[in-house]
Amino acid sequence: MNGRELPAAAPLPASEPYSIFDKRQTALIVTIVSIAATFSGFASNIYFPALPTIAHDLDVSIELINLTVTSYLIFQGLAPSLWGPISDVKGRRVAYSLTFIVFLGACIGLAEAKNYATMVVLRCVQSTGSASTIAIGSGVIGDITTRDNRGGLMGIFQAGVLVPVAVGPIIGGALAGSLGWRSIFWFLTIYSGVFLIFLVLLLPETLRAIVGNGSREPTHAIAKHPLRVYQKTTKVQWNHDATSTPPAAEKHIDVTGPFRILISKQAAPIIVFLAVYYAV
Repeated sequence: MNGRELPAAAPLPASEPYSIFDKRQTALIVTIVSIAATFSGFASNIYFPALPTIAHDLDVSIELINLTVTSYLIFQGLAPSLWGPISDVKGRRVAYSLTFIVFLGACIGLAEAKNYATMVVLRCVQSTGSASTIAIGSGVIGDITTRDNRGGLMGIFQAGVLVPVAVGPIIGGALAGSLGWRSIFWFLTIYSGVFLIFLVLLLPETLRAIVGNGSREPTHAIAKHPLRVYQKTTKVQWNHDATSTPPAAEKHIDVTGPFRILISKQAAPIIVFLAVYYAV
């Protein structure tokens, strides 16, 4: 027009990816949280074949030793109300690390338990440490995936939840029959201790309030490693200037939040129905 050329339009900025973690990194993260989820299933029933032996050694009835199962299940239901808010505020790595430290300590105590009261108390502590691995793991997968590609990964995660329920008593029976019932808890001690090392070394912080899509530089030292390694090695293209984006304002840990949801008009009917269904 009028012999003039219009200037070329500036290219539109590419939208930021939902997550900077590429497929291989996502696979590693899902593998880690799926293994973490196995602890809830293993700890709940791995010692079932040894219950008569434990009752005999601690000089209590089978009915009383069965209360160690009941106490575990009670705290399995309550523990996520504590670790969930911590995970949503302080980060997934902090919550995972604390839960496994608690679980590890409880397993050592159970392996050395000399009386019934110690067994009951430490089973409650053990449940407090292991039960929330499922909730935290679901949160991690939600952090790094969209609804479109989450289904298959959640299937893998659910395998980590359910497989130990089936194979746990088999492993427990083999250990109790060959090495004694205390070896069951030493097995869990070694398993959780080794896994905790790998978790600290390999699992990056994923909480979006802290790291966004993985590109933001966290302020807490515990969240920085190994996220930097993931940022440097990812094959996903992302805006490196995003590291300067300030994180969201830190919230306070609200342990009463889950209980308020429990009694809300929207959630209460569903929760009551499912609770009765599973109880029956």
